[in-house]
Amino acid sequence: MSIILKIKDIKVLGRGSYGKIYLVQKKSNKKYYALKTIKKQDLMRGNLRQTVFTERNVLKHSQHPFIVNLKYSFQTEMRIYMVMEFCQGGELYLQLRKQGKFNQDEVRFYASEVVLALQYLHEKLNIIHRDLKPENILVCADGHVKVTDFGLAKATNKANSICGTPEYLAPEIILRQSYNKAIDWWSLGCFIYEMYFGYPPFASKDREELNDDIILKRPEMPDDMPEDLEDLISRLLCKDPKVRLGAKGPEEVKQHAFFKDVNWEAVVNKEVTPPYLPMLSSNDDVSHFHKTYVNEPVYETPLPKNQFLDDPKNDFPSFSYLEETFNGLPSTSHCDNDEEDSPLPGSGNKNEKLLNIEF
Repeated sequence: MSIILKIKDIKVLGRGSYGKIYLVQKKSNKKYYALKTIKKQDLMRGNLRQTVFTERNVLKHSQHPFIVNLKYSFQTEMRIYMVMEFCQGGELYLQLRKQGKFNQDEVRFYASEVVLALQYLHEKLNIIHRDLKPENILVCADGHVKVTDFGLAKATNKANSICGTPEYLAPEIILRQSYNKAIDWWSLGCFIYEMYFGYPPFASKDREELNDDIILKRPEMPDDMPEDLEDLISRLLCKDPKVRLGAKGPEEVKQHAFFKDVNWEAVVNKEVTPPYLPMLSSNDDVSHFHKTYVNEPVYETPLPKNQFLDDPKNDFPSFSYLEETFNGLPSTSHCDNDEEDSPLPGSGNKNEKLLNIEF
């Protein structure tokens, strides 16, 4: 299992609270991928070690057309890395900001794909996403979308932690109550509302006012709004999670009148024509990502010569992973606990920056 990493010049695609995402290229097939890097000290300082394992596990086990897939993960002494598929259309949020708002058919298209992604997460993986929003929906080159960013995801039926994006928090989270997968359906309601109106249902620079609005107020909806869409949003944004649409399961959402003409089998097979195709000039076109990031100079510590498949300090044991088909290997090709049979990836030039990665 030989994987050689060489570092050259490339673009930054984005950054989060604890890491950056780079555009990278595989040497053997010239395909591009997204590389997420996070400093271990930041994870340990923020007590976030388990979150990165949850994110890796969700990406690793997800086999769904509307969820980002993990190709490879590894670690050095200082950082952890995850190589994921490159969704070249960027965040759906940017397209929404550019377009202003989506029409009803566009809303239905994107919402139906996200509904199936949530159904897979909830029923197949027992995962609560906890941070669904337009910024975490990526557009692929073919116009279909994928849910990403599982940094706050939780493998459980119930949780208590206060986390997520303030404008998308469900009332039960703000009230510090125990919550379940119904919070993702609340976020879906916020997501659908924002797609149709161009802004979220609850917004305020004052955090206390924002929380009060989420707990007490109904989102504003005009009288001439399509009835089925208004009913869908109202039921998803029900304050009581026990009667919220989706509380009885994803099928309850799929059977709503707003989706009555949706052929769910056609959706999952990507047979429905997307309303928008990103204009791309090349396979490494990054024009659909924030210019703030892609124009950003890259300052990153070069990869050391020794890159580990398992952490010598045992803080992140068995973190490394290689997708079965990623390196042309048989179905048993899995990096976890396979250090003896797998050559360590390495980079030999100290002067090369962590930008373009070939493996």
